[in-house]
Amino acid sequence: GTLEIPTYDAPDEADVRDGVVYDDATGTPTEGTAAIPAAADVRAGVAVDDTVGTAAIPGAADVRAGVAVDGTVGTLEVTGSADTHDHSVTISGHQVSIS
Repeated sequence: GTLEIPTYDAPDEADVRDGVVYDDATGTPTEGTAAIPAAADVRAGVAVDDTVGTAAIPGAADVRAGVAVDGTVGTLEVTGSADTHDHSVTISGHQVSIS
């Protein structure tokens, strides 16, 4: 029989975490360049690294009308007035106390 020597299929630098040194297919030390975001910077529930994201992205209804959010724009209409004496404000018909 013939002896088959397996080949080493090294990952591309972009597929190895930034700063991690590994040997490429020729045995040359190579440093990874992949930037892995922190879980807090990734949408809640989306897989990242060995965990899931925890960033809470507000829905369009919770963002002021016209402000960009998550590929769309907010739809919250902010109207009303503020009373600085009792520290409250009315937003879209809802009285909110400010402390």
